[in-house]
Amino acid sequence: MRRPEEARVQIERALELDPLNSLFQGLYGLHLMWERRYDDAIVQYRNALRTAPNFRTALWGLWHASHAKRMYQEALAAAKARFADDREVEEALARGYAAGGYPEAMRLAAETLAARSRTTYVQPTVIASLYAYAGDSDRALEWLEKAHEERDPILVALSVGTEWDSLRDDPRFQDLLRRMNLPRRNDE
Repeated sequence: MRRPEEARVQIERALELDPLNSLFQGLYGLHLMWERRYDDAIVQYRNALRTAPNFRTALWGLWHASHAKRMYQEALAAAKARFADDREVEEALARGYAAGGYPEAMRLAAETLAARSRTTYVQPTVIASLYAYAGDSDRALEWLEKAHEERDPILVALSVGTEWDSLRDDPRFQDLLRRMNLPRRNDE
């Protein structure tokens, strides 16, 4: 809801009470990301990964923070670590990177998960973020619409999530925020 001062008080209190809690460490990284404090977020995610090396929230956050800083080699490494338990996606990332760099890696991973979603559940926001990072706004927005239809819980952060920054000015994105009753550009 774009009330970062209130959020900061709560997450700092949680960390004060339980400083080694991986979830709280990862959530603090998310808070830093939403404030666009990417360097601090990267440090925070790396700290969280020291205590929990396979913690998906921290791997996901490190990927997004690295992407936001245009550190694509680091972003790809974090994405591979995030999908390390999914050989098919990991291979798509490698093939895509070899064929066309970071955007192609993201596109092939998105296509792999989109194909899989025909037979098993795949969280639509994951596919949408991969398409967004591939530079395919149309497909990213299609998957955000699916996420909305399915009530994907990640959408609660749609108005602040950095993975959607490339889509923010698109009227379809603004309409989705409006339908979800989340703050929009003209609300800033």
